[in-house]
Formats: sequence, structure tokens, C-alpha cells
Amino acid sequence: KGRYRMAATEFRKILEQRPNYHKAKSGLAQALVAQGKCEEAINWLNEIPRSKNIWNFETASAEGLCRYRMGDDSGALAATEEALILGGGRESNPWYQLAIILMHNGDFEGSKMVLARLSRLGKSDGSVLMGYTWLAYLSSSEDLPIYLNKLHGSVAASGSGRVAVQYQLINGRRWMDLNNYKKAIKSFEEGLRKSFTHARLVSWKAEALRRNGEIHNARYMMNRIESSVSSRLKAAIEARILVDLGKIEEARAKIADQSNSLDADVLASRWYIARGEGNLAEAERYAAWWDEAWGGGNRSLSQLIPVYEEGR
Repeated sequence: KGRYRMAATEFRKILEQRPNYHKAKSGLAQALVAQGKCEEAINWLNEIPRSKNIWNFETASAEGLCRYRMGDDSGALAATEEALILGGGRESNPWYQLAIILMHNGDFEGSKMVLARLSRLGKSDGSVLMGYTWLAYLSSSEDLPIYLNKLHGSVAASGSGRVAVQYQLINGRRWMDLNNYKKAIKSFEEGLRKSFTHARLVSWKAEALRRNGEIHNARYMMNRIESSVSSRLKAAIEARILVDLGKIEEARAKIADQSNSLDADVLASRWYIARGEGNLAEAERYAAWWDEAWGGGNRSLSQLIPVYEEGR
């Protein structure tokens, strides 16, 4: 992230001299997105006129990624589709981003269609294989071991840090589904060696620590993520940690902005909060929504309960 901080600093210097220089605003927004600072990035993007000569593929793609991370699924889809149009459908990143958005909202068939289109681009950046591996994981496909092996082979062959991070993310989550939190933690740590500040790796390692009963270590891990980083996953896991610490109202406040989200992690945290305060009717309602959208395979909401609790 160091180079993105330096880039952001340089763009700010330019804007001090030329406040209406929209290319500098776009560059600053993209540097902020790379640091996970989505709210500030959106503020800068909103200052850029949406005219043909100024608003471009890079700005639309950055907006799509930001809105997805912030939980605005409809806004993310609209911006990503706009990026595809502005890029002439030739760039792989927005196709991959669109596939990820769809699959994380349970639209597996739509995601398959997008990945097939991405495959036809013929790009060799690992996006297609990463996309199909994520799809196999999220849809509880029996083909997941096959895709994981292929992804592992791709890491060995290319040495790509980006692919290695995604491999360890999926592998770590697979171990969590199997209730093997020590192996999950090890996978996430392997990924963090490639990307020390990767917010999703840090968040999932914290969740594995929390489920393993290491609540204070989990909280320490989450403190590694900058407060300005916007993420549904970050908010969802922080809420669970607060529940374990008995801070129910603070937990509710953490995900208050996600009231309409059907994201698996947000729904799971809403169930966990309701369970923590003894509101069984509300817990059952969230459990039903979660089961309908995300049930199956080795995943269940009971896995959110730390190992030290009676009956776990």
C-alpha cells in the first residue's frame, strides 16, 4: 500500500494547485480505492463530471469496486456495467468484478455466464480460474477440490501474489467450514505473507481466531485494518466480536448501514446478534433467510458460535 499512499499524496498536491483538475481527482480516487478507503474515494468520484471526455473506464470501475465493498449492490452493479461499456468489454477486471458481485449475492447462474464471457477474452491473468474457484466454493460444489488444485498449480507456475492470496482465502474458508480453525489460521497467515495488509485476509483470520475462542487476539487482528477501510465483511466480523464481548448495541450499530443486504456474512451476523440478546424469533427469521440463500454444503450458522461455548 505504500506506493498508493505516495500516489495519493502527489495527487493531493496537484489538487492544491489545481482544484478542478478532474484527472487528478480520478487518480486520487483510484489510489484511495487501492488502500480500501472507499468512502473518501466515492466523495472524490462524485466531484468528477460524468461527461464523455472525463468519466472513463477507470473511474467507473473504481466506483463499482467501492460500492460493492460498502454494501451498495445495486450501485456496484450499475457502475461495473458502465465500466464494461466504457472499456468496450475488452478489460478483464470489470468482468471478474461483476462475476464476484453476482455470486456473492447468490446469483450463481448469472456469475457462470459472466465467467464464460471473461474466458472468451483470452486473458491470462488468472481471473477466470479464480472466479470459477470462488463460484465452486460459494455454491458448495463438489468440484471445489479440483479447482483448488488447479489454482494451487497456477500459483506455483506463475508466482502471482494476487492468485496466491485468493487461493489462501478460499482454502482458509474451506478449513473453517470443516471446523479446523488452526489450519484455517495457517492458510490466512500464508496469504498475509504475500499481502500483509489485505483486509479480507486479516478479517477472516480474525474470524477464525474468534471461533477458536481467541477473542482478544481476534480483536487485535481487526485493529490492524485502518479505520477508514470500508467493508461489509469487516463490519460483520467486528459485530460478532462485540457480541462475544457482550456489547450487543455496539454490534447492532456496526451493521446498521447494511439493513437491506442479503450478503451471507451480514445475515450471519444479524442472526448472531439476535441470538446473543436472546431474541429467538428474530434469530429464526434471519436463519431462514440465510438457509434459503446460503445453506448447504458444510456451512451452518452454528459454526459462528465459538468453540468454548457449551454445546458447540
